[in-house]
Amino acid sequence: KNEYTYGEPVTITVNGITPTGEAAVNLFSLTATTANQVAIWNGDTQLTESQTVTGEALNFTVEGLGIGECTLTAKFTGNDNMAPTSASVTIVINKAIPNYTTPGELKATYGDTLNDVILPTADNGVWSWASEGDSVGNAGTQSHRAIFTPNDTINYEVVNVNVSVTVDKAVIGSADFNVTAPEAGAVPQTAVTA
Repeated sequence: KNEYTYGEPVTITVNGITPTGEAAVNLFSLTATTANQVAIWNGDTQLTESQTVTGEALNFTVEGLGIGECTLTAKFTGNDNMAPTSASVTIVINKAIPNYTTPGELKATYGDTLNDVILPTADNGVWSWASEGDSVGNAGTQSHRAIFTPNDTINYEVVNVNVSVTVDKAVIGSADFNVTAPEAGAVPQTAVTA
C-alpha cells in the first residue's frame, strides 16, 4: 500500500538484510548509533528508533507524517563485513475525514431561509449552509446541504452533507387576518394579508 490517510500509522517492513556477509566498500555516511542496525529516515530526519538486524524482517511504524508525497528510506549502518546500504519507498499521505456529527433536530417555519436555521457548534470546526439564502421550503421535512469546515484544513477534508430540516406551517397572526361583516344581501368576504 503506497497511499495512506493523515493520522494513519505507516508500517515499513525491511527484508533482505542479514548480519553477516563479505566486506564491501563503505557507500554511505549514516548516523544510526550502532553498527548492524536499521532505522527509517525521511531525508536527513530519523523517524524511528534503530533496530538491530537479526536476519528476520524488521517492522517499523512511522506516525505523524504530513500531507503529500513522502520518501521513506530504510538505512542499514553496516558492520565489519557489510557496507552500509539503503532502500526507499515513496508513499502519499492524503487528507483525513474529520470527526463530525451531522446536525439533527433542525427546525424552521415556512417562509424562513436557511440563514434563520442555526447550525450547531463544534470544537474542531464550523458548520455553515451551502446556500444560506435559500428558502427552507414547504412545510414538512426538507433536505439541505451543510458544510463542515474543520479547524485544520491542511490535514483534514471539508465535508458536505445533507441535513434534514423540519419546516413547520406558518401561523397567520390576527393582524393579518381580517373578517368583515357583509352588507345586507352581499356575499361574505375574507381578506388575508401576508
